[in-house]
Amino acid sequence: MTLLELRTKIDLLDEQIVRLLHERAAVAVDVGILKKETGQPIFDAQRERQVFAKVTDARLGSVLPAESIETIYKAIIASAHAVEQRVQ
Repeated sequence: MTLLELRTKIDLLDEQIVRLLHERAAVAVDVGILKKETGQPIFDAQRERQVFAKVTDARLGSVLPAESIETIYKAIIASAHAVEQRVQ
């Protein structure tokens, strides 16, 4: 593959990632609404541990180390908390 072809592939993957992040944020809004209706706190340490464990396990065979996945997901979860707080 050429550099241009590889960069094109990365651009397409980035579009998919952003689309999925938008979908995830939309679900986080729904979670925030449900938490508000049921009086639950936004932060749930147990749920965060579950998410980190799942995404770390899902990276089997990945060139990304577990620490990188966790760093990425910390940012994703922080963004989800911000979205959830908007509906509180």
